[in-house]
Parts: sequence; structure tokens; C-alpha cells
Amino acid sequence: MKRELTKEEYQKRINRCEKLGAEWFQEIVFKLEKLKFKVLKKYFPNCTKKYDKHCDKKCQKELKKAKSEEERKLIIFHYRELKMLFRKEINTEQNRNYHLDKKRPSDTLRYLEWNKSVHQKGLLTDLIALPILTGVALAGFPLAIPFIVGEAVSAFINFECINIQDYNIYRFKQKQVVLKKLEERQQRKSQEEYGEAAKVITSVMNEKEKTDNPTELPSITEMISRMNEEQLKQFRNMLKKEQQKRQQILQTKKGRI
Repeated sequence: MKRELTKEEYQKRINRCEKLGAEWFQEIVFKLEKLKFKVLKKYFPNCTKKYDKHCDKKCQKELKKAKSEEERKLIIFHYRELKMLFRKEINTEQNRNYHLDKKRPSDTLRYLEWNKSVHQKGLLTDLIALPILTGVALAGFPLAIPFIVGEAVSAFINFECINIQDYNIYRFKQKQVVLKKLEERQQRKSQEEYGEAAKVITSVMNEKEKTDNPTELPSITEMISRMNEEQLKQFRNMLKKEQQKRQQILQTKKGRI
């Protein structure tokens, strides 16, 4: 069984990542992130609808191969979650692979690990392609040189992205106990404040699973029409809290810039 590192050992790894450029490269990522969402909102206003269609197509394809009701539910949950996460990214202008969700920090670790694996595969491809292209160039084909440059740049970017994710993973694990307690406290608080409204939302989403489009997200009207006065009050408070959270995110972005 792998031994858990101490806080001091995690700090040494964090310092190593910083020396390899984690902090300055992450600032570049944040600037590109800002540009990405600005372009999406201005030039691709229907990107959410197109992403939904993409998810629906993949979901239907996987549902046809599902061998049990449990597997079917997991597939529906996965693609419904992807739709909600995409909306969250668009609305908050934050990529889930680089920002901590204080309500669900354990999910953040999952996203960090996933994003790291993507860049590890990319770096492996770069490291395989570079010697091959170099050999082609040395064999008398100078047209390979631009591709060598491209692969070298790609390898550098993938390396730095892996370094960023290691940096964030180590910082997360260093404070994992505290973050876990924070998550549990947030969940208890949410259950107390919004539990009844959440039951209605869950009920409506469960009904959607039985339709031809099981990953379709319910509209505000559909949810409100099912709520009693107390549930509506909780739902309104939930929306106000979310609005405050987004304002804080906006202020943080302004402060960083």
C-alpha cells in the first residue's frame, strides 16, 4: 500500500513544480481561459446547444450497448453531468480543470487527474514523433523541420500543463483533510437550506430519464411549477447564493488581472 506523503513532503513537491514554471505558466493559462470564453460567447453563442447535441448523440450510442439498468443510469448520469459542467464553465468563465470547487473539492481532484492524463498522452505522442521527424530531416527532407518545431512546442506545452496539474494536485492533497471537512460541512448546510427544493429538482430530472432524451436538463419553469411555497423560498435563496458566488468570482478575476 502506497504511503501517504506528509505536508512537508508535499511542500517540497510544490516547490519543485514552482521551479519548473507552474505559477507563471498557470497565469498564461488563465489569460487564455479568459480569451477562450470571450470568443465562445461572442462568436459561438449556440455552443451550449451544440454541445448538448454532441452529448445526446454519444449518450444514445452508449445506451444501445448498455447491458443493465444500472449501467444505463450511469451513462445518463455521466452525460447529464457533462452538460451541467459545461454550462457552469460558460457561466463562471472558469475551466473545471484549473479551479477549485469549494462545494465539491473531491470532484476537482478527479478533473485534475483526468486533465493530467490527457497531457501525458499528448507528451508521449510528441516524444515518439520528435525523433522520427528528426530522422526524416537528417535523411534530407527539410520539409520536416517545421513539424519538428511544432512538436517541440507541443511537448513543452504538454510538459508545463502536466507540471501545473501536479502543482495543483499536490496543493490539494496537502490540504485534503481540511477540504474534505469543508465539503462535508457545505453539503450539510446545503441540505438544511435547500433540501426540499433539491428533492423537486431531483424528481424532475429522474422523470426525464424515462423520456426519449434522458439527459435533457429541466427548465426553470418545469421545476418551479412543482414547488410549494417553502420550496420556492429555498430555490430563490439558492439562486441568490449562486449570484453572490459568481460576483465573487468576477471580483477575483479582476484582482488577478
